Amino acid sequence: MNSLAASRHFTPAPALLVAKNVWLEIRRREEYFALVILIGLYVVFALIARFAGATDAYSSSFMLNLGLSASGGLAAILTLVAAARQIPSEVETKSIHTLLACPLTRSEFLLGKFLGATVAGWTAFALFVATTWILTTRLPEQNAAVFLQAFVVGALALSKLAALTLLLSLLAPKAVTII
Repeated sequence: MNSLAASRHFTPAPALLVAKNVWLEIRRREEYFALVILIGLYVVFALIARFAGATDAYSSSFMLNLGLSASGGLAAILTLVAAARQIPSEVETKSIHTLLACPLTRSEFLLGKFLGATVAGWTAFALFVATTWILTTRLPEQNAAVFLQAFVVGALALSKLAALTLLLSLLAPKAVTII
């Protein structure tokens, strides 16, 4: 069999297809628009502060901390809502029966839901942190290596949040899981 024929028969792993479905569901529900609006308010606030002349060390530190806190919080909300909705929605619409009747194991199903919710949170976190990093002035005492470490820890925290939320969504209804 030549490489062209082999590439036609390649199918992505079932977990990646489930993760892609999670992404499509997030886009369909448009729940990220509220987060974009909130980070947009931060951008407006940061630009007003910059044009007003608040570029001293205290103001720059405050703006950076505010932006990073908002980034982590908003990404956590997106991850939480996306992960909490996945399994109860599948059970509610009874589409989980169709999925599990396919050549898809339960672990691949859960891994796909986890990957979709986690990558959505990571994407939001990266975009919000990049926006904050671009808009704030950096001080000489700020270390980029420490910033990178904090970014990685934040991304790991989002993945743990998605895993815990998926676990709770197996045991409790959607509203209880979000709370």
